[in-house]
Amino acid sequence: MSATDPILPSDDDETRRKKLKPKCNIDDVANLLSSSSLSLLQTASIEKELESYDDQNYLIRSTDTNKRYVLKIHNGVESDDDSLLEFQNGIMAHLTKHGITTTNPIEQTKNKFVRKETLSVACGKYTLAIRVLEYVEGVPMAYSNLTANTMLESGKFLGRVVTTLNSYQHESAKREHAWDSRQTSKLRPYIKYIQTEARQKLITSVIERFENEVAVDSANFPWGVLQADFNDANIIMDTKGGIAGVIDFGDSVYR
Repeated sequence: MSATDPILPSDDDETRRKKLKPKCNIDDVANLLSSSSLSLLQTASIEKELESYDDQNYLIRSTDTNKRYVLKIHNGVESDDDSLLEFQNGIMAHLTKHGITTTNPIEQTKNKFVRKETLSVACGKYTLAIRVLEYVEGVPMAYSNLTANTMLESGKFLGRVVTTLNSYQHESAKREHAWDSRQTSKLRPYIKYIQTEARQKLITSVIERFENEVAVDSANFPWGVLQADFNDANIIMDTKGGIAGVIDFGDSVYR
């Protein structure tokens, strides 16, 4: 993807996400911190860039409180959707209210949790949303020693998250999202890109089973807001091997 690739009306969601992925350098981040209205950011130090599929995340430390935070620079697709960002903020606030540790958003100005700035993206410049999130101290499960008990506890924790979110609703939860498992049938056009025939047949069989055994009965399933990305990169472990919290609500949907 280059700076000369324009955004086209025919671009699907995933293509737009690639074209509008933030490409900020360390100086850009430093400028965002120094120009912030939040005093905890103005003198904050940048510790490192964190992994992210669509966005750019930086771990920062406030010299005022010595607490660590995440400066999250959203991709252009989510930046265009204020209601979606409110939905995600609401999920985190709801979980925090019910005692589940997560990346709770920090108010940047009165009653505003999102700041917008024109920054570099893969295809040039774009107005992007910026949030400051509390950092969940610990290590992603992907980098921890897994035991049967760890998996059991993570399952129990997921149950708490799901049960807690049953009492949360937001209009933007009911959206069409490519990563939602309800969209499994829409994978068909991509099967041709799989190089081996055996794997093509395997994927086709999975889609067909989904359509014939799952989708036909989906109206009878329990429905609610889901985090929808509960994997070993988003489950944070504490120093004793317990579950410290959950992060990343970019794929959250009503399902």
